[in-house]
Amino acid sequence: PRELALRVQHYCDHAWNIREGKIQEKQVEALQLLSNTLRAELRAAMYEPLLSLHPLFVLIGKLSPDTLRFICDSGISMNRYNQGDSLFTRGQSCSSMFIMKRGRMLYDLDDAETPPEEVDMSANHYVCEAVLWTAWTHLGSLHTLEDCTVLLLTADGFSKVVQGCPEARAEAGNYARSFVVNINREKWKATDLYQ
Repeated sequence: PRELALRVQHYCDHAWNIREGKIQEKQVEALQLLSNTLRAELRAAMYEPLLSLHPLFVLIGKLSPDTLRFICDSGISMNRYNQGDSLFTRGQSCSSMFIMKRGRMLYDLDDAETPPEEVDMSANHYVCEAVLWTAWTHLGSLHTLEDCTVLLLTADGFSKVVQGCPEARAEAGNYARSFVVNINREKWKATDLYQ
C-alpha cells in the first residue's frame, strides 16, 4: 500500500539523518572493549538525567548509586519512533515503562466517552509506570504525532537489578505498595498515563 511505503520511506530518511548526526553506541567498536563497570557508568551518564526526574530513582541513586547505574546499563534501551507510529494499542500486554525524551504523542483510551489526549513529551513524561509494580495490560493506544525519542525500561531488567540491593528493594517495595493502593483506589482514573 502507498501509505505504508511513504511511512517506510519517511522513517528511513529520518533514521539516516539521525545516523549521520549521531553515532550509535553499537557503531563504536572501542565501546565494546569497555569493562562492564565502565560501560555501566557511561550508560548511566546518558540515561540517569531522565530517570532522575522520577522521585524513586532519585532515592535509589542516593541509597545505592551502583544500583541506579546498573539499571541504566541492563534495563534501558533508546528507541526512535517515526511520525504516525504506534507504541502500543489497547489490550496489548506491557513489558516496559516508556520514558519520553522528545516528541509529541496522542494517547487514546479507545472509548466513546474520553477524547484522545495529546501528551507533550518535552515534559519528560513516564508512560506505563504501572508495569514496574504490577502485571499491566495497556488500557489505551499511544501514537506519535511527530518523530519521537523514547527510553524503554523493562520491568524484568528493573526488577533483577533492584532485587540485588536490599535498600533499593525495600524502597521499591514501599513505593510499589503505595502505587498499587492508589491506582486501585482511583480505578476510574487508571490509564497508561497514570503516575
